[in-house]
Amino acid sequence: MKKIQVILLISLVALSLFSQQKLVSSHLPDPYFSLTAKTFEGSFGVDYLNLIKNHLRRIGIILNIFVLDYSSYLAEFHIYRYFDLFYVEINETEFDPYLTSYYTENGSNNVFGYATKMDWNDELQTGRNEWYIQNGSQLYPPNSTASINLNWEWQQYLMDKILPGVPLFTKNNDSFSMLAFNMREVRSFIGNRDPCPLRPEMSIGLAIRKAIAYVINREEINEIVHGNSSTIINTPIYFQDDNWCNPDIIEYCYYLDAARYFMTIAGPSVGFPHDIGDMNTDDPCDTDNTDSIGGFTVIIALSVIVFSSIQIRKFVKKIRK
Repeated sequence: MKKIQVILLISLVALSLFSQQKLVSSHLPDPYFSLTAKTFEGSFGVDYLNLIKNHLRRIGIILNIFVLDYSSYLAEFHIYRYFDLFYVEINETEFDPYLTSYYTENGSNNVFGYATKMDWNDELQTGRNEWYIQNGSQLYPPNSTASINLNWEWQQYLMDKILPGVPLFTKNNDSFSMLAFNMREVRSFIGNRDPCPLRPEMSIGLAIRKAIAYVINREEINEIVHGNSSTIINTPIYFQDDNWCNPDIIEYCYYLDAARYFMTIAGPSVGFPHDIGDMNTDDPCDTDNTDSIGGFTVIIALSVIVFSSIQIRKFVKKIRK
């Protein structure tokens, strides 16, 4: 009889924890649209994307993943570009603080699809991002404080106002991984350049890219895939010289409410109503934040554990008597 009671008690705890997991699942919104992601066989991108697929589902995005052989991957990188998200490993032999081949309109490695009309400036007569890259290294002596400061300014602008991708990890000083966004207009959602209904100074595509950046949990990925052995990065350039990495650049931490916010301002056709409350929308990660669903689950789970411990102690006392 006593063994049966113990088994029932353990079952009750397990059932309670399972019910809380079901509670979290019930908060998942109906899917609004799907995106295509591609990587190559044997890369960390396979593991990353499988985890990111679960992250994106939390804001109503379905991720379809394609794992390619390396030759097909290179063809997608340089020719076809039929994807929304693309795993990239950036590793060049010569240090370029602007990664010109990646971030300029006509760069040979412009997998992101940046074009000057995305941020055209009449005074500069080109895109602001393009101006930074083409002129930054010519305005000041190389490695001067003024040159580095301008590069920092460019990094902040690129990651906040363009957001071509999400920097992921580095294990050394001359290479890093990144999740590239295909910002070309042919990509209906992630490349949409129409203004957001609720924030017309921002494009719908940029709002969606920000939502994705805030819902990706890089700490979870690092723990599961690398055992926390990799370094999470926020800058879009190498770590070869720490002086060039903007220490105050915008960070895209895992922040579910921020992701929901940017999905919401993207408009009713791609987002969902969410009462976000007061939030620093310029850089939400500057302030403390809590994943409300995850936090609630933890609280409930701890409550179940405490309650169960009390019941077990009472049960043990009865046995001893």
